[in-house]
Amino acid sequence: MNVLYCSEKCQTTDWPAHKLQCGQGKTDRIDLKQFYPFLACLAEVGRFSRHKPGNPAQNHVILNNPVPTTEVCSLPDGSSANLVLLGEKAPQTPDLDPWWPSAATSPIRSKLYRRIQREGYLLPLLMAVSIGLLREMYTSTPEGPTGRRVRLRHGKSPIADFGIAKGKVRVTNQDRLAYFYLEDHTFELGQDPDEHYWFYFKTLSGQKLTLDVGMFTFNMCIAVLGEPYCKEIPTDFGIRPASAPAFFVDPQMAHFWTALATTFKECSILRNEELQKAVTSPEVDWKAVFNFMKELSGKPPTDVDKNIVKDVSSRSCRAMANVIQKRSYLSWPEDPDTPIERDPEEAKCPPGCRDDDQEWMKYAAKWHRRFNRGSISREDLREAIRKFVGRREKEAGQV
Repeated sequence: MNVLYCSEKCQTTDWPAHKLQCGQGKTDRIDLKQFYPFLACLAEVGRFSRHKPGNPAQNHVILNNPVPTTEVCSLPDGSSANLVLLGEKAPQTPDLDPWWPSAATSPIRSKLYRRIQREGYLLPLLMAVSIGLLREMYTSTPEGPTGRRVRLRHGKSPIADFGIAKGKVRVTNQDRLAYFYLEDHTFELGQDPDEHYWFYFKTLSGQKLTLDVGMFTFNMCIAVLGEPYCKEIPTDFGIRPASAPAFFVDPQMAHFWTALATTFKECSILRNEELQKAVTSPEVDWKAVFNFMKELSGKPPTDVDKNIVKDVSSRSCRAMANVIQKRSYLSWPEDPDTPIERDPEEAKCPPGCRDDDQEWMKYAAKWHRRFNRGSISREDLREAIRKFVGRREKEAGQV
């Protein structure tokens, strides 16, 4: 029996009675930690929608060296960012060398390209994935030979609400991008960290969890591997990503997210009656969907936003239905692999150190473990490296 509640309090009050009828033996309760990589992969697939415009910076030759260690540039609005200086049109080939000829290495070139590629249109992507989750998991009746439904949980507590939050994230000036085009002397800001969006989830026991899929462009390059989650993404989608940006924050990591992000507004997807009606209709009521986006962002979605939502939500629903019907999630790892792509230059030994320097290797390993756990920020990591180099230089001067 599917029941939708108006609030967490109402659901908690009714749970003793409802759990006797809800067919727990026929419900797969999958931990969000096990399921969130699939949501991140759907958002990543959406970035390659034919309705999502490419970033013009991908089509122009880079003339400077916009790596995170470069000195930042003051912008017309009074802020600062890492300026990407763009010249003539770049040839469109799989080889990225002509796009950024002066890049020190191929990994540095590739990483910047992917950061730029993932800029923008975050709200439409989150909205589209949310529609797939709401329609296929939370408002559909069980179908197929098993007749089973799927519900998310965290630990032993059911997910009682999920939605999209709007806020700002703390980003260093070195990790924020801006663009200047020499051919027409135009200036553009990159993705704005002061207008950021992410998924939130709340459990019946009152815990909150966060999934952010938009920080890669700000050089916070935490990801999940595409396998095994992309096996159920239809081949006609055109891409099955090898990895997808994903920063998952459970209650144990909440202190780190609090330091990184400031929430302005949260809008529930699961408890929005208009959205529930909109997505369960034979034809989706897009007006209700776009009104939700306007309420959250404070401005009406553009035509491009609307087209992305329509296209990517259709794909998300198909992929979500495949996963639920085949119960693919039963074979997914309980503890997903979340590699962190460091700046290529961070992997090098700093001045005054050697590759076989045991003190440096232990020091670097300790601080990178802290960064990988989310205990420190990227700037904290860089500062630790600078302190080590400073101490070595001071010791060398005393010899």
